Amino acid sequence: MSHDDLESLNSPEQESPYVGLSAFEEHQAKYFFGRERDIRLISDNLRAHRLTILYGPSGVGKSSVLQAGVMSYLKGFLQKRKHLKPSKLIFFNNWRDNPHEDLCQELSRAFGLPEQELSNLNLFGVVKYINQDLDQQVYLLLDQFEEYFLYHQEDIHNPQSFAYQLVQLCNESQLNINLLISLREDGFALLDRFKGSIPSLFDNYLRLDKLDRASASRAIRGPLEEYEKEYGQKIALDDTLLEAVLDGINAAKVAEAQGGFLQARAEDEYEAPLLQLIMQRLWQDAEGQPVIHLQHERLQALGGAQGLIQQHFSKVMQSFDPATQKICARIFKMLVTASRSKIAHSLEDLAKETLTSEQEMQKLLIELSSGKNRILRALPNQKYEIYHDTLANAIYLWRSNFEAKEEEAKKLEEKLEEERQAQREREQVLREAQLDAEAKLKERQFKLQRRISWLVGLLAALAVFLPLDFIKVIRL
Repeated sequence: MSHDDLESLNSPEQESPYVGLSAFEEHQAKYFFGRERDIRLISDNLRAHRLTILYGPSGVGKSSVLQAGVMSYLKGFLQKRKHLKPSKLIFFNNWRDNPHEDLCQELSRAFGLPEQELSNLNLFGVVKYINQDLDQQVYLLLDQFEEYFLYHQEDIHNPQSFAYQLVQLCNESQLNINLLISLREDGFALLDRFKGSIPSLFDNYLRLDKLDRASASRAIRGPLEEYEKEYGQKIALDDTLLEAVLDGINAAKVAEAQGGFLQARAEDEYEAPLLQLIMQRLWQDAEGQPVIHLQHERLQALGGAQGLIQQHFSKVMQSFDPATQKICARIFKMLVTASRSKIAHSLEDLAKETLTSEQEMQKLLIELSSGKNRILRALPNQKYEIYHDTLANAIYLWRSNFEAKEEEAKKLEEKLEEERQAQREREQVLREAQLDAEAKLKERQFKLQRRISWLVGLLAALAVFLPLDFIKVIRL
């Protein structure tokens, strides 16, 4: 293969077929494998029902399924059905600021609404305008909806609120809109806020589970086959590597290898983000060669699946300042036992045991649970646990090492303090000795001065009584 061929294989347009811990986006749909059945099921429910609730464990891959799966699949499906009303799919997950205004703007951009129309319309009005004036259908996917509850405590009866507008969209049968709300399992109960206002709220809900072994295998092989087909890049994948990666992210096998006790849990569960993390690192290690060979030996050289996960964990922890690391060490001591078993704890307990305010603790827990980090996961009732059993060993080793360094630093500080104290004592002794010497010198000078004064006085007295000639003799 020529140099130009190698350059073309590594051009910026040729992205990695694996995304690491990030969620797949719509333009990466060609590399998204292992969720084919889920995608069809979710898409069919979205088309058939006004409202669909999709929920699942933190980090199960809901955002990837919606963006790279449902969005891509349903667009293709609808484009082939020319007899159906024209439509657009809108994916929205920006809940921090003003979701009402931001979603209106997103719909306006997607459907090309005139700005003068948007300025006078609320969310319900925008959708109604799209339906009646543009004669188009709206498919609205609201992802990470648990964040809406985190940032907003709106009055559901306030017409200006997003909550009120959402209720109107769900209840108005004349609108041509299909909605999907996606949220974490621990946030499912938060939907009760809408229970009295949306009668059909829980009529149609789906749970997204973790990958099984066959699906996880497709998630590894599929992207390589697609990349090879699109770019003509020769790729080889060791079967032993595939099995090693799957075993490395399987909770039951990891617990067995570490000699830990795993509570009742399906053995055939695989975390898609961890799979992507490991495969992305292996791809980066192998790319740039005429034949990209993903080898079991390279996985072992990089530390194995567990080693790569531990490296990720260490990198995340290095991003925090020492004070935050110290709090994290206390958190991990509560969440991971000496036998590498994980225990869930509430936000309140974690804050109390680490002497941190609940507000500051919540910020840290959210950061550790974020998509880029995935160290922890949120559970119902504001509880948290480590994201995956495979992290338990890495967390335990990091915490033990951190505490050992803390203890070593403490002992060193104590030793330095002892030396500083000894130095202060020596300096005090020297100062006292110097002050004593100065005092004695002053005393001698004082005595000498007194003697001189006495002699001067004596001479003055003698001068009065002695003959003048005798004094002259003395002076000579």
